[in-house]
Amino acid sequence: MLIKVQYTSNEHKAGLIEEYSDKQLVEDQILVEGGFLTFSTEVVEESKVFITVDNETLDDLKQRQDATDDVILQLLMEGVKV
Repeated sequence: MLIKVQYTSNEHKAGLIEEYSDKQLVEDQILVEGGFLTFSTEVVEESKVFITVDNETLDDLKQRQDATDDVILQLLMEGVKV
């Protein structure tokens, strides 16, 4: 069974996580309407993390990934094992 609860601040969120510590946190969703935590009473085998970011942040993350890829490629070309 899934339990979805709304939180209004980081302190409230921390309190809910403590209150539901016997459940598995499966989602932290931040919407215009507020933040929502979803807990499961059953163990979820596979967890996935999804985030939503604005376009500016996404572009920045892509640039950082490209730079990281370039460094890894250079290291591989120099014979460094990663």
